[in-house]
Amino acid sequence: MPSFPIWKATLDAAEEWKLRCLLDDGSVLAPGESLWTDEHIQELMEHFAEESLSGAGQFMPRLESRLEPASPGAKRLAAEMIWVMMLFPVNFGQDTKVEKIRPVWEWSGDPLPDSPLLGEPLARGIGAVGSSYMNYQPLELKYLIRRVSEFKALEQDERLRILGDPEALSRFLAPREEDGARQLPHMLAYLLRPEDYENIAAKAVKLRVLEGFGVEIDASASLGEVDTALRTLRSRLQAEYPDRDDLDLFRPPLIDRWDPMEVEAREFIDDALLQARSVFQKRFPDFE
Repeated sequence: MPSFPIWKATLDAAEEWKLRCLLDDGSVLAPGESLWTDEHIQELMEHFAEESLSGAGQFMPRLESRLEPASPGAKRLAAEMIWVMMLFPVNFGQDTKVEKIRPVWEWSGDPLPDSPLLGEPLARGIGAVGSSYMNYQPLELKYLIRRVSEFKALEQDERLRILGDPEALSRFLAPREEDGARQLPHMLAYLLRPEDYENIAAKAVKLRVLEGFGVEIDASASLGEVDTALRTLRSRLQAEYPDRDDLDLFRPPLIDRWDPMEVEAREFIDDALLQARSVFQKRFPDFE
């Protein structure tokens, strides 16, 4: 997948997170602190990830209630995990993302740091997410806590091996039965290895792309199988367009080949613009 310049700040921030927090025990928003430690992760496992989320109530008040007995460091870690969850989506702006992070950090008793990683990296985003991503935000956070707990329990050499091998990374990130159908695994895969994944946050969309290009794959295929098929498709498309280093599945000419509704929508918009221009020119014939 090509990495466009507008995504650079976000991908650089993800790289900082990988180095400081996944391969070390530091902090992404407060350099010098140790937040991504086993002790803090296990607190989040105990107070949130292993608890049932049944019952009414909005996410933030319930999260605050669950984390009330946790240490300040664990609360700041929860805020940084929400920062991770906000890196990929383009559906909402930087201010909205920061206001999801700020209260969680401030439950620790400290103000949110004035970090540059709260700025441009959150302003851009990478791709769209479905409404279910926000509707099931607690389950996405539980998934992240569980995977981080598993990852940090590994020896450093094994962590590096997984991060360096896209197929191993897909296997590791794949949702377990208790996770359900989550979108975050797709986002994390792209953020950690953008050269090997597409900027797609849902398995259903990945399957639509493959089907649109005539790739036969079963809907029950694993995350790893789907991503491997996409990598093979990417190589094929790159050979078809040898002079293009900016091929994006969501832009012409590729989107026209797998999403006919996009073509129809663009033709409708172009026609509407032509009609509007004609009406305007008749109403204001001397306008330049």
